[in-house]
Amino acid sequence: MEIQEKIQLAKKIVGKRPNIFQKTNFQKLYPFATENIAGYIDNFDLEGKSLLTVGSSADQTLNASLKGCKNITVLDVCPFTEEYYYLKKSALLKLSREEFFQFFSWVGRKRNIDAFSKKIWERIEETLFEENKESYQFWKELLEENSQLVRQRLFFSDEEGKEILEKINPYLATDTSYEKAKEQIKNTKVSFHTGDISTESFPNQYDVIFLSNIFDFIKKINAKAPIRNMLDSLKEDGIVLLYYMFECQNRKNPSEYLLDPSGVFPYFPSDYDYLFFPGLSDLERNNSMQDGAVVYQKKKH
Repeated sequence: MEIQEKIQLAKKIVGKRPNIFQKTNFQKLYPFATENIAGYIDNFDLEGKSLLTVGSSADQTLNASLKGCKNITVLDVCPFTEEYYYLKKSALLKLSREEFFQFFSWVGRKRNIDAFSKKIWERIEETLFEENKESYQFWKELLEENSQLVRQRLFFSDEEGKEILEKINPYLATDTSYEKAKEQIKNTKVSFHTGDISTESFPNQYDVIFLSNIFDFIKKINAKAPIRNMLDSLKEDGIVLLYYMFECQNRKNPSEYLLDPSGVFPYFPSDYDYLFFPGLSDLERNNSMQDGAVVYQKKKH
């Protein structure tokens, strides 16, 4: 999709054109990740490695870069993912951590009036122009009209507060990690592939693949092909996060966790394994629930 097509489509969404999403195969952008990336990312060796990841929030990409990943391919069906990544990257390079939160956050009883504000935009637009001219054009045209509506209508409202975002995103955890992320992203190659995982194939060989909870959005009948494509794209000894599970285990009763909530486990390799870590609901409400991930490592023949 050409940049002007993206701009016009985004304007229709911001203008709340009726039934616009019934005519597309994608949903809105996520402002931030909705999974506990900090809970699982250190189980993957990303230093100097290649990664294929989903995620329109760009947080998987920025966290992987922080951990030393050098080559990242981002797959997402949302056509605005690349533009949002460059907006976040430019803000990371130019703003302090507190200013970053001010620009991107929107949650709370009283909505953040600085979200996508002109005052902060003017501080990052030059950097964005240098990073990616088409992304600059996209955001400049949109934000000139009504930046608050852009932030409200182009993005899901599913967003955690600052305290939780610091816990689940290593790059936002502290001023030190934020400054390190700022340096790391300068040396990370990031490329984008807009498409539906159900129909896409990838000839490249990746060390690590993150699929988040993508199979929650794919019909079980369509899951077999993308799983096979992902495994074929994995290097020997490579590791894939096949499926992220929310609230899958209670620490007080470890035997009771949700088994195969997506219905796709029969298509996974038989020797998959689990990771368990503090769940979002545990971080928010201290309810002792853990999130989990189904992982698989490809063995050498």
